[in-house]
Amino acid sequence: MFFKKKKNLEYYVKRGLRVGNNVECYSLDGIDALFPWLITIGNNVTISTNVQILTHDSSTYFVGAHTRVGEVNIGNNVFIGTRCIILPNVSIGDNVIVGAGAVVTKNIPSNSVVAGNPAHVITSYDHFKEKIMTDRKSSYIIDKKCINNWECISDEEKLNIREKIKNRYCYLG
Repeated sequence: MFFKKKKNLEYYVKRGLRVGNNVECYSLDGIDALFPWLITIGNNVTISTNVQILTHDSSTYFVGAHTRVGEVNIGNNVFIGTRCIILPNVSIGDNVIVGAGAVVTKNIPSNSVVAGNPAHVITSYDHFKEKIMTDRKSSYIIDKKCINNWECISDEEKLNIREKIKNRYCYLG
């Protein structure tokens, strides 16, 4: 288990957050601190930066009801992109990619890629994987050892990379 802010993990786990193996969470600030015991995160999950995982909805209080509360279950092999919002009473299946900025308002089926507000299925996980792996075969690959160490690439090589990826993606290898 790998959390970028390890000091906060213990706080949430002591309050019942359930976390599987091989989980990367790049910010814990968005995990609902009132009801962390209603959140389950499966194995092989990446939660990007500025993701909000909510287990309560206080807007109901303002219309005369008490605060509404619901579980959030995140399956295995899930990637949640930056700035996503996961609302209460939602389950995300296995093998799911949630695109950046998505607002998850209802259950997401296994083996799907979702995006948008509200989040909706845009393709299957397998189709996405096939498309990416095919694209990767003909794309420029940057050595991943250079991540956060761009001094290992000369300015000339950086310009060369920019030319090679003009109007297309490259990948880190």
